[in-house]
Amino acid sequence: MYCCIAVMGKPGNSKGIGAQKYGRSNDGSGFTNIRKKKAINSYKKILRREKRDDDLHQVIKMQKRKKQGIKQDTYKKVHVEIETKRQKAEEDRIKRQQEREERLKQIEESKAVAAEKRKQRQKLFSKKTRKGQPYLDNQITLLLDKIEKSVNKKSKNN
Repeated sequence: MYCCIAVMGKPGNSKGIGAQKYGRSNDGSGFTNIRKKKAINSYKKILRREKRDDDLHQVIKMQKRKKQGIKQDTYKKVHVEIETKRQKAEEDRIKRQQEREERLKQIEESKAVAAEKRKQRQKLFSKKTRKGQPYLDNQITLLLDKIEKSVNKKSKNN
């Protein structure tokens, strides 16, 4: 919506007191922005076409060179080099995957061994007398085994 707005200014304002401003306050002056945007878009469109044409010309040149055999040797060398790199990367990936599977298998085995030990220990500790008191001889045997293991480790290290 177009309107006439009177601008009241301070002294020294370049517009002066009572200067009028026509048009939309957001857009500036009427259809000029639309014309500017249209011109910018058409310019960008021309640039895109030129770029596409340049890319097309480069592709055509490469095809001509390939037909002439100028780049055939280098193309074959590059192709072989890329293929060897790809194969090496694939071998590395397979090797890493196998190592990971081995680690996971070892972890699972160690978890199973630890679970079995806990189960045996719990079975020994859960035994009770008729009156409900725990059997101390089982606990003492476990402590004795622990002490013997630690003594054996120290004697092996020294």
